[in-house]
Amino acid sequence: MDRGILLRQARASSVSLLLLVALACPLVGKADTIIFDNLNTPTPDSMLDVKFSQWDAQGFKVGASNIQLSLAELNLATAANTSGNFFVKLYSNSGTNMPAAPLETLVGNTNPAAAGIYGYTGSTLLTANTTYWIVAQVTAGQGLYKWNFELPAGVEQGQPAGAVVSLDQGSSWIQLGSPPDFAFNMRVSGVPEPSGVLLATLGFAAAVGFKRRRRATR
Repeated sequence: MDRGILLRQARASSVSLLLLVALACPLVGKADTIIFDNLNTPTPDSMLDVKFSQWDAQGFKVGASNIQLSLAELNLATAANTSGNFFVKLYSNSGTNMPAAPLETLVGNTNPAAAGIYGYTGSTLLTANTTYWIVAQVTAGQGLYKWNFELPAGVEQGQPAGAVVSLDQGSSWIQLGSPPDFAFNMRVSGVPEPSGVLLATLGFAAAVGFKRRRRATR
């Protein structure tokens, strides 16, 4: 077979393999990047209720790159009433730096009765340099849960955007002190934007093909 044909086939096979790797990368083997973290503070200062008539929210700001949300972890105290209907949602940010609208309901325990750290998974693509909110809420019933907090905020990583509560199921919000004086105990993490991984791999594939063409013409 002609040497040029063999080289073209080899390049095509390499590019195909690299594309498959790029597409698989968002799904397997990717370590989370922490966006916001004050989960490892030694001892929470206190806790606030999460119930039908009081929703709690912690804001955070994404860094310089887009990132796909993967996990939000909340440090909760023992519930006072375990009627269930506890939800964790990701909210966008309003012009007044308050939660605006729900973007995604995160998947996790809807009745976190015992004290502990609870994980809630998501997949929303978070835009660089943008503020978001993790909102803990009870949508119905008499459930009474407790979310631990720090005062002053012991944020270990990331940029807090304040802590707020709503007494009317999210219609309005009240800021709890001036940021970052107050922060709920949580960690938010994600993975690099999948399209960014794909573009980087395509660039690498193009570079490999260019080097092979140079060798072939020598």
